[in-house]
Amino acid sequence: MNRLVIVAAAHQMSWIQDLHDIDPQLVVIWKSKKTPANLSCAKCLEDAVADGVQNVLFLTPQASLAADIALCRDQGIRVLSAGPIPVTGQGRLENTQDEGIVCGMPWRHDAPWKRMENTRQRPAFGSPVFYRRVSGGGASGLLSTWWALWQGLMESAQTLASPVTHAKLNVTRMGPRRLWHATLHLHVEGGATAQIVVTPQPDADRADRLLVGTGGSVSTDTTDTGLHLLDGDGGIQPLEARTPLQEWVRATLNSSSVVPDPQISRWQQLTTSDSLLNAIRRAARHGQTVTLT
Repeated sequence: MNRLVIVAAAHQMSWIQDLHDIDPQLVVIWKSKKTPANLSCAKCLEDAVADGVQNVLFLTPQASLAADIALCRDQGIRVLSAGPIPVTGQGRLENTQDEGIVCGMPWRHDAPWKRMENTRQRPAFGSPVFYRRVSGGGASGLLSTWWALWQGLMESAQTLASPVTHAKLNVTRMGPRRLWHATLHLHVEGGATAQIVVTPQPDADRADRLLVGTGGSVSTDTTDTGLHLLDGDGGIQPLEARTPLQEWVRATLNSSSVVPDPQISRWQQLTTSDSLLNAIRRAARHGQTVTLT
C-alpha cells in the first residue's frame, strides 16, 4: 500500500522523483495530461488515499486544499503542509499539532537565511532596523501568493526578533491570467520595519534578502547557494544543491517528531485562519491598501 501522497506543482516535479529513496511507492497528485516518468500519479486526493497511507504532503496550495485536509482528518492521515491552511467547513483548527497537522516553515532550512540570522546575533551588527524579502510565488494565483506572503511574514518576525504590531498590504493582479504581485509592509515592536514582496514568478522557495542594523547590513540573493566546491577542472559546484523546501521535506519525513516552529505572538493565528487570505482578496478586489491590525 502507498505510504506517502504528495500534492505538488509543475515546477516542483524535477526533484519530486528524488523522494523515491524515502518512499518507493509514493503517489503524486498531478492534474496534467502528461504524467511524469517514473511516478505514480492520481487526479485527486480521494483517488490516491488508500489503506496504509500515513502522510499527505502538501507542497502547493490548490482550490481543494480545505476539503483535502478535512478528508485527511476524517481518515486519520497526518497532514504535512508547506504553508498555512484555510479554515475548513468543520471549523477553525485551534491546535494543528493535536489535529495531526503540521504547517511547516521551509525558510528555516535556507542556508543563506541561517547565515544572516547568525550575523544578526553578533554584537557588532547592533539592533535590526529594516528587513526586505523578495520572492516568487505569485505566478499561480491567490493561494500561492498567500503562502508566499505568510512565509515572508513569519520569517520577518523571526529575523527582526520582535512581534509584529501592524501591517499594510497592497496587491496587483497582472493581466487576465493568475499573475499576482503583492507587497506587505510590517511594523514590529521597537520601531523596526520590513517589506515582503511576492512577484509573479512560480518559485517562492528562493528569496533575495536585505537586513539593515544599527551597526551595518547584510544581504543574500536567489543565486546564493551557500558553500561552493572548486573542482579539479576549475569548475564551481554548489555544496548546498537542495532548496529550502526540499530540505524541509526530508527533515520532516525523516523525523518522527517535528521541531515546533517559533510562536510569533498573536500573528501565529495566521497559520490556521483566513485573516491574511481575506486581506489579499480585499486588496486585489478594491485596488487599495489594506491594514492588518
